[in-house]
Amino acid sequence: MQSARKSKFKPPTPWIEFIPISINTFFVNYLFLSYLFRFRYYKLEKVPLLFYVYNIQAFMALFFGILFIHPIYNDINSQIISFFSYVTFSSILLIALPYNIKQIFDGLVFVTFLYSSFALFVFMTNPELTAIDWAFTKITMREYIPAWPQRFPQIIVLSSLYLISKNKLSNFEIVALSSCLGCITITFTRSIYLAFIIPLIPLLLIKIKKTLSIFITKRRFKIIWLIIPFFILYFVHLMLAEENTITYLISNSYSLGYGFVTGTGDINAVRGGSSSGERLFRWIEVTKLALNYPLFGTGFKGIYQFSTMGSTHSQYTDILLRVGIIGFFINMYLLYNVYKCYHINYSFITPIIISIVIFSIFNESIKLPFMGFLIFILNNKSVRMNSKHLL
Repeated sequence: MQSARKSKFKPPTPWIEFIPISINTFFVNYLFLSYLFRFRYYKLEKVPLLFYVYNIQAFMALFFGILFIHPIYNDINSQIISFFSYVTFSSILLIALPYNIKQIFDGLVFVTFLYSSFALFVFMTNPELTAIDWAFTKITMREYIPAWPQRFPQIIVLSSLYLISKNKLSNFEIVALSSCLGCITITFTRSIYLAFIIPLIPLLLIKIKKTLSIFITKRRFKIIWLIIPFFILYFVHLMLAEENTITYLISNSYSLGYGFVTGTGDINAVRGGSSSGERLFRWIEVTKLALNYPLFGTGFKGIYQFSTMGSTHSQYTDILLRVGIIGFFINMYLLYNVYKCYHINYSFITPIIISIVIFSIFNESIKLPFMGFLIFILNNKSVRMNSKHLL
């Protein structure tokens, strides 16, 4: 009888592809194009229609943006660079990736564990960084952690939701989840908290339903029963602690209709005030401008060609301005297609999509390298088609 061997931990596949995405520099953002040389392509007749629709609409947005729109800060070079960044992700749809959805998220968990562990190490070893002075900590950690605190941490939220949805965790997954939750906590960012808490509540309700039956039959108390009330109270506090954003939105919504009727698109953002108020003001102003170019948008430089206000702080208003209503619905279809294809066999997809939708309200998401990369991998048809469709 052979003696049993201790199993060694092996990093899940894929994970190496996510490493450069987390680093977030210009040169490594496109390392996933190595897929074009590593894997086989679909036959022409099997290339997803989404690939053609996405790219044709992008070319139209670039064409109209350059030829017919002359903004204040016009820069054709920036338009073209941003255009290539936008369409590059779609190349993933051409490739027959040998991964299924579960393997993709297992690999993502490994990378987010590395990232979150490093973030926690920086936070705990730097005496200047404290939870008491969270505003200073939030800004200062950007100097040490790439894509902090909103961009890559959103991927950590997705990994955490994936792990929480599992019925049983390995020892490594328990450690990874603990690290990710700690990292989410020290972001001190409401959009991250909301993108985590809201989709988490139904997940916890499902688990409570299971543990309640265990309590009734076996009299075993589960600590998870105390988690949901805590998150609900924290969520209510989060919503009431700031100014009433709904009132602010209603009181300023007249500018949307006024901008559309008069055709004025000048932006003169009023700085200052709370983060919520500033975001709402930008959403209104950007939407007012986007309504002047409704079909194909203003091109790929976005708000930066019209104003110095900076980011629009919303994926929806940003994509509406860049590629118009048509491009907006194509981008929304990317998320819907993932849900439609996988939510039955992979139950964790639903909270993942909910989280992305919520986070996208407050920040650009899909246009970022890591999120765009993940969304197009999830839209890749190789996880559902067999090899006879390959070149």
